[in-house]
Order: sequence, then C-alpha cells, then structure tokens
Amino acid sequence: MAKSDYIAISDQDDIWHPQKIEKQILSIGDNLLCSHRDNYISEDGCFIYNDTRKRNVSLLRLLFVCIPGHSFLFSKELLSMMPEQHPIYKGRCYDVAIQLAAAACDRLMFLDEDLVNFRRHSQALTYANSQDTVPTAKNAWHILITCIKQYRKAKKKSYVYFDNVQDYIQNIHDENYVRNEAILICKLEKQSGLIPFIRLQYHFVKNANRLFHTPGYSFVKIFRAFLYPVMQLYKFTK
Repeated sequence: MAKSDYIAISDQDDIWHPQKIEKQILSIGDNLLCSHRDNYISEDGCFIYNDTRKRNVSLLRLLFVCIPGHSFLFSKELLSMMPEQHPIYKGRCYDVAIQLAAAACDRLMFLDEDLVNFRRHSQALTYANSQDTVPTAKNAWHILITCIKQYRKAKKKSYVYFDNVQDYIQNIHDENYVRNEAILICKLEKQSGLIPFIRLQYHFVKNANRLFHTPGYSFVKIFRAFLYPVMQLYKFTK
C-alpha cells in the first residue's frame, strides 16, 4: 500500500537512530535494498549477542540465514519484481521474501553502521536464547554433533523450505551467477544420497566467500564449507 519511491519497515518497539533513513537513502544507490547493522538491547535480562562483524549479504548466504526486516529500506521497484502470489509468503516471515528477491538480483547492499536499537525480550515471538550460536569453536562443535545425530530427520524437514525458496527465486527474472547457483543448491538440497551430498560440498567450497558471515577465503572457511551440507541443517533440528 506504500506509495513512496522507498519503503522502510518500522517494527514494534525498536528504536531508530535519527539519521537512519537519511543514511540509507544516501547509500542505496542503484541497489534494490539497503540493510544495516543493529545494536541489540534488553531490559529484562534475556541473552543478547551483538555481532560487530560486517555482514555478507550474498544470496548464497541468505538461503540459510535472515537479516532482520526492521533494517530494510528498499525501492518500490523491488515490489514489482516479486511474485504476487507465492507459498513463501505464508510459510516464512515477510523479511525472507523481500531479502531473497533483492539478493536474487544481486542488488542488496549492507551499510556497516548501527542504525537501530533492536529491543529483545524473552516474550518476543522471534526470541530464542542463542548462546549456542555465538561464533566459538565450542558452539561450532555442538552444532556439528547435533546435526550429525539428527541428520535424516532434519534433512526431511528441510525439503519443503528449499522447494519453496527454489520456486520463488526462479520467479525473480534476473539472470546472474548467484541466482543460478542458488537454484542449483536448492535442487541439490532436496535430493538424498552420496552424489548430491558431494555436489553440495563442491558448490559450498567453490562459493565459500559468499556463504559465510564475512566475505573472503581462508582455510577455516574452506573446511567449514566442506562440512556445511550437514551444519546448515541446524535450524531444522529444533
């Protein structure tokens, strides 16, 4: 229903910094969506973790994680590129659909600055005690072991998600490398057996610079990409 050239999401009781919109308008350029870093705050003692690393917002990363919608400022043009009716709108939060559309066009940018105080409290619908996902070697080991133990069950639970995401991205008509790689990865995610697993490993290793939180290659990232066909199922073990 918004009529302006740009649209921003105002979520619940989050606190915008005074220059949030101005800085996003000045930064978005030819991109379809501009996101930014958040400052997590809490008044009820719930666990919060502020990750100060610069975000990687490649489509290949956003297949597996979500950047919060309250950080979005996007062009009205993006809405015209999104399918009017699609199952993803019913099965996922609105920010997933918006970010996937912008990233599928390779036109999503990240402003490395705190522009929202993101209020977290234990009764929030989206709150989860995420101490086990803080990036430490101990937590990475916990995630790996959990996913190995529940691999078959989590793999089956993931099929519907990847089927919806694949179909949605295919309906974003913008041919580019990351979009095509994402579609192929979704197809492989829906297959069982050793060969699809090895092919997933290959594509994750090849795209390790696009897959993880921060861009770039390193030995650790290559090793993580090799294990990622297992570890990325963690959210489906819940």
